[in-house]
Amino acid sequence: MTNNRELFLNVHFDKGNGPLILLIHGVENNGKFWSPLDKTISENAHCVSVDLLGFGDSPKSPTGLYSLEENVDALENTLSKIHYEGKILLVGHSMGTFVALEFAKRNSDIIKKLILTSPVFIFKKGPFKYRSLNEIIQNLFLANASLLRVIFFQIYELVSTSYHSLIKKGVRLLPSILSIDSLVDKQNTINQMESLKTIPIYIMYGYFDTLVINSNIKFLCNRFRNIKATKFYRFHDIPHKESKALISAILR
Repeated sequence: MTNNRELFLNVHFDKGNGPLILLIHGVENNGKFWSPLDKTISENAHCVSVDLLGFGDSPKSPTGLYSLEENVDALENTLSKIHYEGKILLVGHSMGTFVALEFAKRNSDIIKKLILTSPVFIFKKGPFKYRSLNEIIQNLFLANASLLRVIFFQIYELVSTSYHSLIKKGVRLLPSILSIDSLVDKQNTINQMESLKTIPIYIMYGYFDTLVINSNIKFLCNRFRNIKATKFYRFHDIPHKESKALISAILR
């Protein structure tokens, strides 16, 4: 039972008919992130993309925590208003993969398959590689070449803007920073995967992605027979640069 019955996510688009494909974006994005794929997918299925809490046109976190529980509660509430048939195929990117995993854990009986693109798996216990929250934020700007250009213009803005505009920009980035803390740094991936052993999970990630720890993905594939992974010579932008491969994985 949800603890946030009045909390809903903005539905960025809801197109097509057939089995439901639910798309969940990552940090510093919103439901529009999936727009390059929606036309092809919606021709073959019911395609829905949402904005997570604090992103796009969705409301801010009522507690200010942007917690996993709040996001999943809001996602469940939102889906209760959408008519769909059959089981759901969940697609999550980056930070959105953790919302997808928790939603699937809670609702495993209605999940057909999970596709996780560029997941930032970090394990704090055991012989695994771990990245701190600070490292995640630092590497975020190195994970996609296009972000380097953004940094340049952000710096230019900072040195040429007013104090008021600077505060405003900081407020805009707050949901991203808090969401990374709640969804990524406090993740419980192993526990989630243990609950999803009967559901096919397909991981897609980039060889040059500085956020993704290759050895952790290999560990998951070795431990759970239902998990398969494919690596591409890309950065963190798998859904856009490998859209054909992703669409194929979704529709097959």
